[in-house]
Amino acid sequence: MRKRVIGLFLCLAVLLFYPSLPVPEGLGIIGVKTLVLLVIAVLLWITEVIPLGISSIFLLVLPLMMGVSTLKETLTAFPNPTIFFVLATFGISAAISKVPTTKRILLFLLKKLGGNINLFILAIMIATAFISSVMSNIPATVMFMTIALSFLTLYDTEAEKQRTGRAVMIALPVAGMIGGIITPAGSSNNILALELLKEYANISIRFIDWIGICLPVAIILLPVAWILIIKIFKPASIERVKIDNFVLKLQQIEKPELKEKLVVLIIFIMVVLWILSSWFPNLNVTVIAICGLAVMFLPGIDILSWKDFKDEVSWDVILMVGCVLCIGNLILKNGVAAWFAEIMFKIEAGTNIFLLILQLAAFMYLMQLILPNAPAVITSTTLPVTIVAAELGINAAVLVVPLCIFSSWTMILPLSAVPMMTFSKGYYAMSDIGKVGIPVLILLAFILASWIPVACKILL
Repeated sequence: MRKRVIGLFLCLAVLLFYPSLPVPEGLGIIGVKTLVLLVIAVLLWITEVIPLGISSIFLLVLPLMMGVSTLKETLTAFPNPTIFFVLATFGISAAISKVPTTKRILLFLLKKLGGNINLFILAIMIATAFISSVMSNIPATVMFMTIALSFLTLYDTEAEKQRTGRAVMIALPVAGMIGGIITPAGSSNNILALELLKEYANISIRFIDWIGICLPVAIILLPVAWILIIKIFKPASIERVKIDNFVLKLQQIEKPELKEKLVVLIIFIMVVLWILSSWFPNLNVTVIAICGLAVMFLPGIDILSWKDFKDEVSWDVILMVGCVLCIGNLILKNGVAAWFAEIMFKIEAGTNIFLLILQLAAFMYLMQLILPNAPAVITSTTLPVTIVAAELGINAAVLVVPLCIFSSWTMILPLSAVPMMTFSKGYYAMSDIGKVGIPVLILLAFILASWIPVACKILL
C-alpha cells in the first residue's frame, strides 16, 4: 500500500512540475512530454499504483491527454505480431502443462546422470532450460518447481530441506533464463527485440541464426551456473535409495496417451517449421505459432478448450507488451531515442566494440534494478542502440542481441516474474540469487562481448 501511494505521489509530481523544467538541448517540447510519458510508465509499472493491465490501458490514452499524439496515432503500433506470438506461447504452455512430458524428460535425465543431489540439480536445470527454449520462462520454471517441491519432501530434517531448497529454487529460474535465449521462441523478449531490430535497422535474424548465436552461450553458462550453485549453497546429500524411490515414483507415469503424443507432435512440427523459416520467409514465426495453437482446438484433437487458454493467458502481460510497443513508437517518432543515444553513449571514432558491449552490460544490469521489466527496457533502449550501431558502421544486431539477453536475465535480485516464482516459496533470501547471478552476469558480459561480433559476422 505504501509503495502504491508513493508511486501515485511521484506520478502526480512529475505531471505537475515538468512544465517548469528547462527543455534539454536537442529535445523539443513534444520530446520532453514523450520522455515524461516514459517516466510515468516506469513509475506506474514499478510501484503498481494500479494493476499492470489497467495502467497499460491508461498509458495508451495519456499521450492524448498530454498533447503528445492523437489516440489513433498512439495505437498504430498496438496490432504488432509480437502480441499474437505471446498469445500463442501462452496456449503452448497450457498444452504442455496438461500432459506429463516434463516429468518424462526429468526421468530420462536422472537415469542418464545418476542419483546424487548435485546431479539431480543438474538434471532439473537441463530439463528446465530445454523446455524454456521453446516456451516462456515463467511456465517452464513453474512446471519443474512443482516437481522440485515434491523432491524436497524426501528430506528428514527441516535444515537439510531448507539448504537444498535454496539451491534448487535458485537453480530453476537461472536455468529458465539461460534456456530462454536458445531460440527466438524461448521468450517474448527475443521476439520483441527481433521485431524492433527489423523495424529500426531493417535487419532480420533467421531462426536458425539466432540459435547459432545464442546456443553456444547457453551451453557454456548452464554448467557454470550449476557449479556455482552447488559450491556456494552446498545442497544436503541424500541417501541414494531415496532418490531411487523418487525415480520409481516418476516411472509410475502411464505410457503416453494420444493427447500427449499429439502435443509433442504439434510442438515438434512447429519447431521444425520455425527452423525452416530461416530459409523460407513465407514461414512466419508468429503465423506458425498461431496455426499450431489453432490445431490444438480442432475436433478430434481437443488438446485445449477455450477455458484452458483464457485461464493461462496473462492479459496484463499482453496489454503491457502492446503498451510498450506504442510508447516505443512515440519515442522513435518524437526524437527521444536519438537524444537518449547521445546521453547513454559517447561515441568516438575507433570506439572498441568489446568495451562498448561491456558498457551496455553495465547499463542494462543497472536498469534491471531500476526497471525490472524487460519489454519496457528493450523497447526504450533498442532504437538508441541501433543509432549507435549506425554511427559506428556496424551491424545493429551486434548490440541489440546482447541488449535483449542482458535485460532478460534478472539474476542480481529476484525482481522479475521468473525468479519471483521460486522466491515466493521462501527457500532463499532476496540477496541469495545474486551470489550466483552476479558471477554469471559478469561472465555473460565478457562472453557476449567476445562472441557476438564474431558470430554476427559469420552468420548475418
